[in-house]
Amino acid sequence: MKNEPLLTIGLPVYNGEQFLREALDSVLSQSFSEFVLIISDNCSTDNTLEILQAYAAMDNRIRLKQQAANIGAVENFRFVFDNCETEYFCWAAADDLLDKYWIEKLLQVAQQEPCLAFGTIQTIDSAGKYLNHPANHRSFNFVGAVPFRRIKYFISPGLLGKANPIYGIFRKADLKDEFWTSFKSTSFGMDVAALYRLLESMPIRSRTDTCLYKRRHQGNEAVNPTQIRRKPFFRKTMFLVFLSQSTWLERLLLVLAYPIAAFGVFYAKFAYLIMRAIERSTRNRT
Repeated sequence: MKNEPLLTIGLPVYNGEQFLREALDSVLSQSFSEFVLIISDNCSTDNTLEILQAYAAMDNRIRLKQQAANIGAVENFRFVFDNCETEYFCWAAADDLLDKYWIEKLLQVAQQEPCLAFGTIQTIDSAGKYLNHPANHRSFNFVGAVPFRRIKYFISPGLLGKANPIYGIFRKADLKDEFWTSFKSTSFGMDVAALYRLLESMPIRSRTDTCLYKRRHQGNEAVNPTQIRRKPFFRKTMFLVFLSQSTWLERLLLVLAYPIAAFGVFYAKFAYLIMRAIERSTRNRT
C-alpha cells in the first residue's frame, strides 16, 4: 500500500472453510485497496486456519490473529474492532460477498458526516445463486431526529434485513461503550439491539448502488431459525429490548408504534412465504 490505510475491515471467523475463500476474494479485490484486513480465527477445528495462512502469505494487508481458545462469537466480533488502528472500520462475514465497489462507495458516505454507511443486500444461496427475498435491494435509511429514526428502525421488520447495517462503515471513534453493552443485553437479536443503541448517536445512511451478497445456507440462523420459531411475539418485534434502551418519549412512541411493528412482522413473513412458494413452483417446472 502506497498510503497509510484509512480503513480496517474486521473479519471474525470460526469453522468458515466452506465459503471463506470466496469471502476473502471479494474483500481483497475491492476497488478501494488502502485498507487493513484483521482476521481473528476463533480456534477453528476445520481447515479455516490453513486457508487464512495461505491468503496472509499472499497479501500483506492481512493481519491474522489466532485465538488460543474459543472466546465466543461476540468477543471475537469485538476483538477485531479493538485491534483497529485506522479512522474508519467495518466488519465482514466469512460467508458473505461484497460488491467490488462496496468499500469505495460507502466510505464516501461515511466521510461526508458521522453516520453508519450501508448499501443494500441481495440474498444468495450456498452456490452464489440469487434468491428471492423481501429484504433484497431495500434502502436502509434511518435518519432524522433521534427519536424518529429509532422508532422507524423499531417498526422495520427483522425479516426485511434491518440487522445487516452492522456490516456498514463508520468512524471507529463514534462507536461508544453503550454499543457493546447493548450487544450483550440480550441472547437474541444482539446486532439489532446494538444498532438501535447506535442510532442514538448517528443515523444509518444507505446507498442503493452497491450491494452486500447475503448468503443463506444450512449453517446460519436465517435458514435454521430454531430459536426464532420459539420466540414469543414480543421477542419477534424486540419491543421489550427497545423499551429498556429508550427515553420516556421514545417509550411512548414505541407503545404507539407497536401495532405497526406487529403488522410489519406478519406482512414480511407473508411476503417471504409467497416468494418461497413462487421459487419452488418455478424450480419444479424446470
